[in-house]
Amino acid sequence: MKDIENFDGFKVDRRGFLGQSAFASLGLSAVANTLANLSVIDNAVANSVTIGDYKALICVFERGGKDANYMFRPIGAHPQKAQYESSRGIAQPSEASITGAGTVLTPANAVPGEEFGLHPNCLNMTSMFNSGELALIQNIGTLAEPTTKTTYQDGTAILPVQLFSHSNQVQEWMATAAEKPFTSGWGGAISSLINDSANPDGLASMLITAAGNNNFLVSPGGGPAQYSVNSGGALRLTGYAGNTQPAYFNAIDDATGFYRNTATGRRLKGFDRIMNYKHDHVLAEGYNEVVRRARAGEGLVGDALDEANALDGTGAGQVDFAGFPAGNIGTELQLISKLIAGRRCLGNTRQIFFCDLGGYDNHASINGNLPTLLGNVDAAIGHFNTVMKQIAAVDVDFNYEDFTVFQMSDFNRTFTPNGTNVTNNGTDHAWGTHSWCFGGAVKNVHAGASKLYGYYPTLDPNGDDSVSGRGRYIPTTSVDQYASVLAKWFGVAVNDLTTIFPNLPRFWGGANNFDPASTNLDFLDLT
Repeated sequence: MKDIENFDGFKVDRRGFLGQSAFASLGLSAVANTLANLSVIDNAVANSVTIGDYKALICVFERGGKDANYMFRPIGAHPQKAQYESSRGIAQPSEASITGAGTVLTPANAVPGEEFGLHPNCLNMTSMFNSGELALIQNIGTLAEPTTKTTYQDGTAILPVQLFSHSNQVQEWMATAAEKPFTSGWGGAISSLINDSANPDGLASMLITAAGNNNFLVSPGGGPAQYSVNSGGALRLTGYAGNTQPAYFNAIDDATGFYRNTATGRRLKGFDRIMNYKHDHVLAEGYNEVVRRARAGEGLVGDALDEANALDGTGAGQVDFAGFPAGNIGTELQLISKLIAGRRCLGNTRQIFFCDLGGYDNHASINGNLPTLLGNVDAAIGHFNTVMKQIAAVDVDFNYEDFTVFQMSDFNRTFTPNGTNVTNNGTDHAWGTHSWCFGGAVKNVHAGASKLYGYYPTLDPNGDDSVSGRGRYIPTTSVDQYASVLAKWFGVAVNDLTTIFPNLPRFWGGANNFDPASTNLDFLDLT
C-alpha cells in the first residue's frame, strides 16, 4: 500500500517518536525539557553531546525487608560468634560453608580476630569487597534523631512513623524526613536542587526508573519527573504492532518512515495530530504537552539503547550486555547499564536510576527463599560491575569512578526466629540493617581491602542495642547520614544537604557540619 506523509511534513521515525502506553501514568513519565517536534529530536540525537563530568547514582531497593543477619554474620574468633549461633535459631549456612565458598571478608579496619563472612551465594559481593570496590555499612535504618533504648522506651525519642510497617518504612527510606508526612523522595529532591545547573544540555529526565513509579524519585513541586522504562526501553502506546513485531510496525513503515495508509496508520496519525495541536485552555494544553514530552522521551531512550547495542558483544572493544542473569533485577540493571553507555543521547551529566526486587518478606522458610534472592542479586551486581569496567575501557568519556550503586530495604528482620522449627523458620519485621554500596568511588583504604563502615550492634536480643527480646536493633547510622554521603559524592554542596535532609544536623551536631569520618561513614571518595 502507498505510504502517506505525516501531518507536519516530516517523516516519522518508528522508534524515535514514541510514547507512554497508559495515559494515567503520563504525568509521572514526562521528560524534563520540551522538544517541540521530531526534527528537533533528530537534530539533538545527530549532535549528541560529549559528557565528561558524568555521574550516575543507582538505587537497588530490596523490597519486603531483607534479613541482613542471614547475609552477613560473625565467624572465626569473633567475640559475638557464640551469641549469633546460640540465638539465631535458623538452619542456615555454616561457618565451614562460608569458608569453603570463599565468602570470608577481609576488612582493613577489623579488630584482629573479628572476622565476618557473607552467605556462600554472595561470591561477587565478597570479591568486590575484598578488592576495595564494595563497602558494607553496618546497622543503618530510619531515624528522626539519635535514639537509645532508654529514650525509645520512655517515649522521649522522636521516632519514624509506624516503625516495623512495610509501607511506612519503604517510604521513609526514600523520604527526606522519617517522622514527617511524605512530600518527596531524596532522589527527587537532589534532582530538583541540581538539575538546572548540572544538566544544562539535558534532553530527557535525569530520573529514570526501571521498576515503575516510586517515592524515591518523587521531586518537590515543579522538579523533574521520573521517567519509566522497561525491558523493551521506554513504555509505548499499545495496539500498533503484534507481540513479535517492532514497535508501531502496523502504523509506520520502517523503510520510508511514513504512516501506513491503513486504519492503524491513520489512527496513529490522527492521535499525533491531536497531541500536537496547540490549545488555548491551559489544562488541555498541559495534558497535550505531557504526552508530547513523553513520546519525545521515548525516542531519546531508543537512541541511547541503539548506541549501547552497537557495543554489545564479548570480544575486545565490546561490552557484554547480554551476559546479565535472567530475571527482573538482572534485566533492570542491564537496561540501566545500556542507558549509561548511551548517555550522550540523553544529554545529562547527572543521572539517577531506580530498580528493585521483591520477595524478602520471609516470615517462614527463610532458608528456602532467601538464598535464591541473594544469589540473583549477587550475579546481577557482579555483572553490572564488570560491564561498567568494560564501558570505561571503550569510552573515553566514562570512568569506573563515574557511578555508584547503593542498596536499601524496608528494614532488617528480628534476630530470633518466629518459632522452634529451625528448618522452616522465618523472621519478623525489625529495624537496623546492613547495606552495601559499590563502584569506583568506594574508598580503597589498605592493600585493596575495603573497610566496614558504621557500627555492628551487640547481638544480645535483650541487650542495650535491641528494643525487644527478639533482636530489633536500634540503628546507629541514619538513612539521612548514608544518603548525604551519596548526595555529596553526586555533586550536592555541603551547604545544601540540609535542604534535602532537614534532620541531618541532629546527627552531626549542627547545620552544615558534614563530618562522615566522625561516625565511620566516609565510605566514598568525596575529593
